[in-house]
Amino acid sequence: MNESTTPSNPGWFKASFSSQSSSCVEVRFTEDEVLVRDSKYHGDPAFQPMIAIPAASWHRFLAIATGDATDDDAPLGIPAIEYDASTGHTALRDAVGTILDYTAAEWAAFTAGVGVGEFAIGLT
Repeated sequence: MNESTTPSNPGWFKASFSSQSSSCVEVRFTEDEVLVRDSKYHGDPAFQPMIAIPAASWHRFLAIATGDATDDDAPLGIPAIEYDASTGHTALRDAVGTILDYTAAEWAAFTAGVGVGEFAIGLT
């Protein structure tokens, strides 16, 4: 991974395609889940909204995010991916109502990173 794309908070990273932007989809792998957050959040870090996706479902989530799969019968724990054609924004919504909203450029950088394997579990 390119060092310029590694945020100062250990473990969090973004796609190399986001390197020119400070706003992006950020991801962090833990033992059992993958955490996703929005780098635009500027409030108290203790309250930063995050969505946790089970590690076992991460590959399926990435396939849905890139359009390589549908969310029909998606495993429990995969957030809904909602695209707003009028704004170009993509939102992730989990089962408890947490929403992360990304601009078209942020989502495009994330999915480009997915396409080249930057978000495969175990690469950080």
